[in-house]
Amino acid sequence: MASRRVPRARRQQDIDSVSNMSGETARPGLSQDESAFESLSEQPWRPVPEIPLPTNDGTSYADFSDANIELTVPGSQEVRVMLAIDYGTTHTGLAFMHQTTERQPLFPNDLHVHQDWEGGNTGRKIPSAISYSKTLHGCKQWGNDIDEQHSRVLQWTKLELHPRKPLEELRALKDSLSGLRLLEALQQNEQAGIDNDIPLHITRSPARIVEEFLSRVAREYYLHMRRESPNAIGEGIVPLDMVVTHPAEWPYEAINKTYRAVTAAFDKLMFPTRRNIYLVPEPEACAVFTVQDMIAFPAGNQTLVPGDCFVVCDAGGGTVDLVTYRFNKLEPLEMEKIGTISGGYCGATFIDQAFIKWIESRTNGIGITSKDVGTGGHFVLEPKGTTILKKFEVMKRKFSGTEANTLTLPSNVQLDASVTNGVPGLLPISAEDMRSFFEFSITETIDLLSRHFIETDVTGGRILHIFMSGGMSQNDYVFNRVKKWAKTHNGEISVQRPTDGWTAVVQGAVLSGMGIGANNAVLAQPCPRHFGIMGAEVINPRKHRDPSIKIIQDVVHGGNVTLNQITWLIHKNDLVLPDQPIIATCQMACTYYQDHIANGSITHVIFCATDTDNPPSHSLSKDNNEIAALEIRIDKIPRSACVTITTPGGTAYIEAKMTVKMTVHYSGKFDVNVMCDEQTMASYPEGKHNPFC
Repeated sequence: MASRRVPRARRQQDIDSVSNMSGETARPGLSQDESAFESLSEQPWRPVPEIPLPTNDGTSYADFSDANIELTVPGSQEVRVMLAIDYGTTHTGLAFMHQTTERQPLFPNDLHVHQDWEGGNTGRKIPSAISYSKTLHGCKQWGNDIDEQHSRVLQWTKLELHPRKPLEELRALKDSLSGLRLLEALQQNEQAGIDNDIPLHITRSPARIVEEFLSRVAREYYLHMRRESPNAIGEGIVPLDMVVTHPAEWPYEAINKTYRAVTAAFDKLMFPTRRNIYLVPEPEACAVFTVQDMIAFPAGNQTLVPGDCFVVCDAGGGTVDLVTYRFNKLEPLEMEKIGTISGGYCGATFIDQAFIKWIESRTNGIGITSKDVGTGGHFVLEPKGTTILKKFEVMKRKFSGTEANTLTLPSNVQLDASVTNGVPGLLPISAEDMRSFFEFSITETIDLLSRHFIETDVTGGRILHIFMSGGMSQNDYVFNRVKKWAKTHNGEISVQRPTDGWTAVVQGAVLSGMGIGANNAVLAQPCPRHFGIMGAEVINPRKHRDPSIKIIQDVVHGGNVTLNQITWLIHKNDLVLPDQPIIATCQMACTYYQDHIANGSITHVIFCATDTDNPPSHSLSKDNNEIAALEIRIDKIPRSACVTITTPGGTAYIEAKMTVKMTVHYSGKFDVNVMCDEQTMASYPEGKHNPFC
């Protein structure tokens, strides 16, 4: 056996395959010698993939500077349109501002909230809802124009962008399997598929649902601009910059999914002049609008004093987000962020969830959410559920703390025997019941406020103003509970709402992007390529169905494997941020015999990168792609990382676990490191290129 060993993937004809790995365990071995390289008698490295997402070190994804922010329009002046989108859990808003070379844009006169929505709706927001059901009334099946009497409606999808915990993931998988069984039955009965409402939502990921909803929003905006400002759209006319909002404490995974959905929905076929995309946390955008709103209407800022601190509480549908600032100057206005932004999952949808749990315990056959076809892990409302939640929404908005209500039930829904004070078809809801629905959201909101007061006090500041915004803050019961808490905390604290708190975030996002009020919007960069690791996979009949796949027997552990599969760790057009590169890791296993250590054998990790939009599952050529082999000496692998395994036939071999870490920086540069027991075994670009490519 020769002293130098190379993995099978170094042959050109074997570097013709790439795939996303399914998590099957395969162990790469080493070739016997250079001549054996032609025999395909061994397998190369094989990644055992973890979730291919950047690590989260617990810090905020964007480290906005704590330096003073002068609330002025930037000196540079150019023609452009600044469009902001606030994709919310319950509602979505659009706002925009035109900038010309003739004059600087003014607030509030030049800031426009989009109101020309599908279905003749002129509201300042559109419901974040979509349905894949057939309609009997020609409805568009999204936003306000959904055939609610005959449709399953997907809502609150934004909450699903956050990575699920293992138990939640298992529940979602169970729901998906339920729906897939129905699809399988429909495939066997073609007429049933024609006659029935096929639940397409179970085939959609949350990210795809968001993208498809936002694509409809994008089309609405395009049609509006073509009617109202045709010179602002089209090839080579006016640049379009965008600002995308996100909750305060959202992980990279969720922000990246939102970013990708927006870029796909507002594509360059429809918007050829789309240029920059910025990101801004929702509470910071809200703070910018709130302060500017107070400036525009002087009656609201008579109590402001330099040195005062204020906290903005953006109480939306899914999350409640907070940020604290200090007024350093009033004329000209200058403010400074104090501490960190924070947030929690306690928005208005949690009031709805408490109501749903309550009504299901007091009725029989209510059927608010979809259970018969599976949800795919989504929140799916049945027609009855949509009707009931709309009725409750009216009660919720008007509730001030003392009102009792009576809910009219659908004809086929009966009261539970435990309800003794109702009549058939009518469900009484006491004021105490209503207050119980609100309790979790209010308690958590006050807890978040209390933490900001403590944090600010530690730094020597005093919060004397609470500015409430967002849909939940428009409720008088919520607003008055916060006022009551503030009064007991300190009688000097004022609690106020801006003139348009419901759209404060999307309007503040426009101002942030324009630099009016704060320069806190971060310019996003798309990842330029796909980055991955090539290896082998143990054969899985459910995955490896392609008859052209070459199957070999591993020379070390004897299992059947297929070569040159790729785990794509980082994807083209993933979001890259200035202060947080994308970091992805992948666990790998290398198997070898004891004599490979003694004779100085070498193995390789095969790195791949491509800028194609849809990388193939295999057959990746070297043309216009980057393929490199990172060289690792077997005798340098730490013994602490090795375990000895004995096959059923009695042959002993060694397995070493390693971690591949890929990093893509804001500049577009990247690096790859292979680690074993915290020691660096190989790196690239410093690593050696594959000479067989």
